[in-house]
This record gives sequence, C-alpha cells and structure tokens, in this order.
Amino acid sequence: MIFLADETESFVFEEEWDTIIPLEFKKSNAGEMVVTAFPSVEPIAREFAALFADNPFSEEAYGWLKSALAPYMEKWGYEDDEQKRLHYCYAVDDPGKINTNAILPETDFIDHDPDFRIFGDSGEEEDIYYHGDGRLYVGVLKKGELVSYAATSARYDKTLPDRIAIEVETLPEYRNQGYDVSSMAALALFICQNGQGVEYTCPAEDEYGQSMAKSVGFSEIEKQYYYIGRKKTSGI
Repeated sequence: MIFLADETESFVFEEEWDTIIPLEFKKSNAGEMVVTAFPSVEPIAREFAALFADNPFSEEAYGWLKSALAPYMEKWGYEDDEQKRLHYCYAVDDPGKINTNAILPETDFIDHDPDFRIFGDSGEEEDIYYHGDGRLYVGVLKKGELVSYAATSARYDKTLPDRIAIEVETLPEYRNQGYDVSSMAALALFICQNGQGVEYTCPAEDEYGQSMAKSVGFSEIEKQYYYIGRKKTSGI
C-alpha cells in the first residue's frame, strides 16, 4: 500500500526544514507493508515496494533506496543522514496482559504542575511539560522530584478508537530500578481499562526499551524505517 504525503512535502520545503523524510515504510508482523512518500518520489516508492516486499529491512534494500533517492536529495539540497532509522513498534490492547506486579506503590498520576522538571534522554530539562497540555503523565516522585514518567505522546482523548502512543523517560541515575517499567505499566493499564490500545516505539538499537516493553506485557507488532535527509551546509 502506498500513501502520498503531498501536504507534508510542500510544507517541509516551504519551511526549509533542516531534516526531511521523503520516504518511510513499515511492515507488520502479519506481512502487510505500507510505504508513505513525497509525491516527487512516488515511482521510487512503488518500485521499492515491488522489489523488496519480502525483505524491506535488508541491507540490500537500504542500499537500493539510498542510491535511488540520491538524485532527488542532491536536487533538493539535502544529503543522506547516516543515523539509525529502524524502529520496533510494540502494542498491548488487553489490560489482562499487562504485568501489574511491576507497578510500584509510589507510581501515580502527575498533576499538571509547571514546577515539575521534565527531562529527555539526556536527563536535561525540556520545555515539553506545561499546565494544560492535555497529555497524561504517570510517574514516580522522589523527594518531590520527578525521576521517571510515562506519558501519552499527544493530547489524550479517551474517545479515540485508535491505539494511543506513549513514551517513557527516566533520569539516568534512576534507571534499572523498575521505575520506568512501573510508570509504563500503570499508564498502559489505565488506557487499556478504558477500552483503548497502547503503542510504544523505540529505535532498533535501544535494547533496554525493547526489554522494558516486553516486561510490561507489550508484543511487537511491526517494524518501521525512516529515510532521513539532512540539509547541506555551506561550510562557512
């Protein structure tokens, strides 16, 4: 199946983004492959889907895609970004499959209080948590400091029929202590008890994230790959 991101393509180039994703694809464990691409590269998307339906995540497939997209990247003023692009997607829909034994007593919903410090992978503060952002946060506090949390990736709507994407973060010094698994399990349980499913995606090289998802009770449902281009610099 091919989807064309025409609005995304025009918006990206009008705004002169530093990075672009002209083509991405995913394949479910059931074998369904979906390719999303800029209209400019529709022929490449269709040929890729035809050639590599059975092995889209192979080095051969990646090499072919890089070579096929190279002329477009050059024309647009971008170059191939060598960062890791493969991600694993996990999901859980049944609250009975969630490991409730992993939920620690100190795990609870976090009120929308701007005084709480929210952090990313680096452990540094980020401006993503503010009063009324509509996201659900479940976490663990230690001496008034938020040390680990799981959150919906966007504003939470309990009427949505689709799975709800979540993310998990923990301060480096508090990892491997069960806080992140606890927060993830508690948030997933709440959402699933409302009749919705939950999704969690992490890079292929993030073995800890994969282990965490499995510990909570998530199952792998698909793999995703993003072809990323980075805008060339003048070198000045």
